[in-house]
Formats: sequence, structure tokens, C-alpha cells
Amino acid sequence: MKEKPLILALQETKLTNNKMKIAATNIAPSYALLATQGNCGGGTALLLHPTISVKESRRLSDGNLTWARIEFQGHSFHVAVVYGPHTSSHRAQLWKRLNQALPFQKWILIGDWNSIERPDQTSGHRNLMVGEEETNFRSLKLKFALSDAYDLAEERFGPTYTRFIAYSTEF
Repeated sequence: MKEKPLILALQETKLTNNKMKIAATNIAPSYALLATQGNCGGGTALLLHPTISVKESRRLSDGNLTWARIEFQGHSFHVAVVYGPHTSSHRAQLWKRLNQALPFQKWILIGDWNSIERPDQTSGHRNLMVGEEETNFRSLKLKFALSDAYDLAEERFGPTYTRFIAYSTEF
């Protein structure tokens, strides 16, 4: 039997909070659900395995971020799911908000940025970060010493440019 993942992150759920609760119950009934309904689509959710203790959680009202301070096996860290807006100016504002609002701690950020840092990260269908968006995102990366998991992974799954590194699992 395959192990269940400890953390599931969903972005662009486009579900009301009530529908997200129903979906979460079907996906992983025993997991804790932290979700934020998005404005005009979007939306983010974290589903956390019962062995993870949630110490604190917050959400942005626009649905672009859901985060939690969690403890697991004696370790404390933060995990967040982020959904990047579709326009460069709104993404620039989001990166700046995150840089100012997130506590300076250990972080795991999971998400769909709706943009890329380098041209080699796309088949030509994504928005390359430039200007204020690039500056704000790089500041966020520097503050939290973030690394792209895709660059660190020994095994990569999924089609080219998906940035998907997880193992599939059955619930």
C-alpha cells in the first residue's frame, strides 16, 4: 500500500468554501482543511494529514494564499499554498504583500505563480517576470532563501514545464 502524502496543496480551486469542504471530505476525509475562497475564480487550500498539528493559520481574503504554522515529529515550520494572479501588476502586489506579511521563519511555498523567472522554464505559454514583479519575487526568494524544488529534485515527473515533482498516490 502506498503512503498518503502529508500535505496536499490545491490552487485555483474555483470552489466556494462549502464545496471545498465537500471535495476535501471526498479526497482525504481525515485530513484537516484550511481553505480560502477566491475572488473571480482562484482559491487555495491546504489539506494536512492527521499527524500534523496546526498551530496557527491565516488566509488572504482574495484567495491567493492559505498558510499554516505546523508541527510534525518535533519540527515546526510554515507551509503555504499560493495562487498567482493573471496580471503582472497584481502578481507584483502579491509578492510584495507576502514579503511584508509572512513571518520570517522556515517556509515551504507551494503554488501556481502564473509566471516564470527564466525563459527555459516554459514552452512559450507563460509570462516571464519583469520589472516590479521580478524585483518583488526575487526579494521574497532572498528573504526566505527559497529554492525551486524542481531544480533540487533528482526525479522529475509530468510533462515538460509543469514543475510537477510529486509521486502519485491513491487515497
